[in-house]
Amino acid sequence: MKIVTGLTTYEAGINTLKKIDTTNLEFQNLVVVPDSFSMQAERLLFDVLGINSTLNIEVVGISRLASKVLKNNNISFERISALEEIFLIYKAIKNSENKFKYFNKCGVELCVKILQIVKQFKACNIKPDMIKNIGDDLLDRKMSDLKMIYQEFQNLLGEKLDLSKLLDLFVEKSKKELNLSKFRLFFINFDSFSSEINSFICKLAKVVDEVYIGFAKPEIQSNSFIYEDDILRKTIAFAKENQENVEVEKNSTNLTGETLSMAKNLFAFKVEEGKSDFFVHLVPKNKQEEVEFVAKFIKYQTFLGKKYKDFSVAVSDESYYEKLKTALSDYGIVFYSDDAVDLTQTVLGRFVLKCLNFAKIGLDKEGFEYLLSNELTLTEKSSEFLKKVFYLNVQEVEEFLTLCPSYRELVNLIRKLKNNSTIKDFVETLKLILQKVEENYQKILLKIRDNGLFKKESENKQAQELLMQTFEKLSELGQSEIFELKDFETLLRFVMVNIKVETIPTYIDAVYIGDATSSYFEDVETLFVLGANELPKTRSDSGLIDDNDIKKLKFVLEPEIKVLNRRNRLKLFELLQHAKQRLVVSTPLNSETKQSKNFVEDLSIMFGKNIIRPFMFEEFNVPSVSEEEKVENLLLSIGNDLQGTYSRLRAKDKLPKKYYSALNELVGKLPKEKDLFISEKNIKSLENFSPSQLENYFSCPFSHFLNYGLKIKKKENIEPNKRLFGIFQHCLLKVFVESFKDLSKVENKDIGVFLENNLIAIAKTVYDNKILKSKSFVGYLFNESKIILKNIVEEQRYSSFRPQFLEKRIVFDFDAKHKMVGVVDRVDRVGDYFRVIDYKTGKTQALKKDLYFGRKLQLFLYANAIKQTTKLNCAGMYYFDCQTKYSKINQTGVVLNGMTKKDNEVVLFTDKRLNVSGVRSSLIGMSQKVSAKDGEFYFKNGNTEEDFEIYFDYAKKVVLKAIAEIESGEIAPKPLKGSCEACPYLSICRYRDSMGYRSKDVLKGELFNGEV
Repeated sequence: MKIVTGLTTYEAGINTLKKIDTTNLEFQNLVVVPDSFSMQAERLLFDVLGINSTLNIEVVGISRLASKVLKNNNISFERISALEEIFLIYKAIKNSENKFKYFNKCGVELCVKILQIVKQFKACNIKPDMIKNIGDDLLDRKMSDLKMIYQEFQNLLGEKLDLSKLLDLFVEKSKKELNLSKFRLFFINFDSFSSEINSFICKLAKVVDEVYIGFAKPEIQSNSFIYEDDILRKTIAFAKENQENVEVEKNSTNLTGETLSMAKNLFAFKVEEGKSDFFVHLVPKNKQEEVEFVAKFIKYQTFLGKKYKDFSVAVSDESYYEKLKTALSDYGIVFYSDDAVDLTQTVLGRFVLKCLNFAKIGLDKEGFEYLLSNELTLTEKSSEFLKKVFYLNVQEVEEFLTLCPSYRELVNLIRKLKNNSTIKDFVETLKLILQKVEENYQKILLKIRDNGLFKKESENKQAQELLMQTFEKLSELGQSEIFELKDFETLLRFVMVNIKVETIPTYIDAVYIGDATSSYFEDVETLFVLGANELPKTRSDSGLIDDNDIKKLKFVLEPEIKVLNRRNRLKLFELLQHAKQRLVVSTPLNSETKQSKNFVEDLSIMFGKNIIRPFMFEEFNVPSVSEEEKVENLLLSIGNDLQGTYSRLRAKDKLPKKYYSALNELVGKLPKEKDLFISEKNIKSLENFSPSQLENYFSCPFSHFLNYGLKIKKKENIEPNKRLFGIFQHCLLKVFVESFKDLSKVENKDIGVFLENNLIAIAKTVYDNKILKSKSFVGYLFNESKIILKNIVEEQRYSSFRPQFLEKRIVFDFDAKHKMVGVVDRVDRVGDYFRVIDYKTGKTQALKKDLYFGRKLQLFLYANAIKQTTKLNCAGMYYFDCQTKYSKINQTGVVLNGMTKKDNEVVLFTDKRLNVSGVRSSLIGMSQKVSAKDGEFYFKNGNTEEDFEIYFDYAKKVVLKAIAEIESGEIAPKPLKGSCEACPYLSICRYRDSMGYRSKDVLKGELFNGEV
């Protein structure tokens, strides 16, 4: 056994990974980590070892290590699931409840604590018969109850294996049946080992080739205030007890500069004084100002070329998460929040518990108002019903059902819960309730996705599946056991609290938000620590068994409270080491916590009292403005507070006078000087334009001005995002269509072979090679691409149209003064008909609506240009649905979302299956109708040739209007609703929701014949 050290746990982990021999394929290397660190560990492997694949390396947790090896050797065992464990501890408590001497009837919180204590007993090898009376009446009664529950839990467990029994089985089999001589184990990022795990590792060391363990060890100074020396000592002691040799390797630290200074001085008795701008002490007025500062600063820095992943935010408590999510979302910042969510915090989880509570206490006015206002239970008349219930002060259920008859079935199901008597009955009723709200639930998920809340969407999607699994397992475990409603509610809440919803980041380039004490951070350029007044976390003796109890009981029950507090100090110390260029520590003024010796004081001595307040933003790393700087740099420098910064810079004579007119225009001071500003940038005439440019203008004139006028470009982001996925899919589709002579005959296996041979090569033209080292990301591209290519093949199988042009560049004389230049994704043809197809990986609206508001012009402009040039007839214009998990799946339920010419021949060319009455096309959503008058078939939907001409003419008018406005100098920020969400210029214009938006209202009547 070899112990590898580092100044921090993270550094020790890196030093341990360096021991892996990637060239020797004879050995299987298992990297064993805490379960919640597995994702970071996989990334760390690639970075530390510089490898392209993990052929002989796998990251596992301790439980998975044992399960994996046993299964690979065909050794059968029955492992208890987490849900079964929860159910059994609840049953053990209920079975023992009548004999309690200390506890009253147990609620959910007490159940959770008792489960933790039982696990603690097992981890420390404490058996039920080891718990004895010591003559302390109160403590004896408490321990008697815990012993009784523990023993009952063991009886219920029977032959099934929990973690303790699984590890025992693994050790037993490793001595006789398993050949582990070709295994090397690397334990990293553990801040402690229980006696059980220590014993397990020592026994493993006898049967595997080598065991490496990474531990934090102070080489610079010994500081018992933060370093837990007994971890190392206990592991060595266990090894000697098992006659296992231990070699402790000394490793010099790689920490330098400010991080080395922190390692020497933080929490030390004497702190060396110094000066550095590495550390900034932020003093906001409150938490809201604190998170606003973080959002503004990150947004500003990304305009200077930084990536989102260059920033991490550590928070002192969970109250920060929602505030940060809101602030970062407002500024269009991509983030991943590592806040643990259990089932009770999800949409369906809250609803289920609410229904059980209503069943228990009865429905009253509050319950009626809940049903009429909750998005899960809304109907078309809910608003009308709610007014009646409120106005008439409805209190009785029957009165409510008379007023709101559409709620009768749901209310009856809720009331039915009160009469259920078995777990199976409760579960079946709850399933019926969830079926009633399924349609509304799917709408909620789509709304969450539309708002860009990808993590929230993932949580709630998982929650539905986990809830159903929970119901099935409870039915299986409980069968026909008799349960009262209140007991079932307690059990279900207990189970739901203990089932965590896991998500991984949707983006690789994202700001990471985590808990300063419990989350795992990586090295990052800028680290924010928010709510530092409350760090490090300190616990008092408030558990079921405190440190004084442990002393009296005279057995080792780890960890003690004082040890936990020391670990929290060590975790804070290690967290700060991850800041490599700047450490921003924030202490809000309105915090109630006052630490007697705050670590911020140590940092202030080490690096100087670099105090900053949020309203002084322009003084924080903002370059001075000189005569030579261009308008672009000026705009990006002033960042988030345009008007305030303008006033201060001008007052201090720091602003070159030639920029006054530009900035005055932006803050709405002098509209008359607008032309001067425009003329300086030479955008008076649009001789050439692209449809996408005009679509940008109609989404927001100011965004168009910055993009096409000032040509301010955000630095290209190589990380996976919607835009890059769209580029990748366009490239993939072009190669795919060109690779097959007849797409209609392509089989699924052909698609698989095509992707195996081409996907990586195409992806390399879009994504950075480092990104493509991620197996999960490549797997994601493969799976998503396979779905999209299947849709392409299906469309070609049932259509007579065949691709004529791919990625075709179009140059068209729009009028005497202007040329339209653009690229059309695909043009298909059959006979004298053509159709235009635009591949879309983002969400699409109704085509007419987008045309009316100038938001989508490409299809109409390209179709008209092709019609004018070729004299062919336009059969249709479509968006081809290439949408993925980033955007709204199956928005329209069809592959081709757009307009089809209302002509029987054209429709049948588009989908051959429509020659049968009543069949709805999965391609275009149309179906055939048979006329009752003459027996002829026709298609109700579709657009006539005259309609197409009207739309083409309207599109031309829209273009000319846009050109006239642009050339006249229109740059005011007037965003269309939704345009700001992904706008790269948000921090420059400072436009906010409260200022209002141009909204795309429902279209009524004929709007395309009149003026634009």
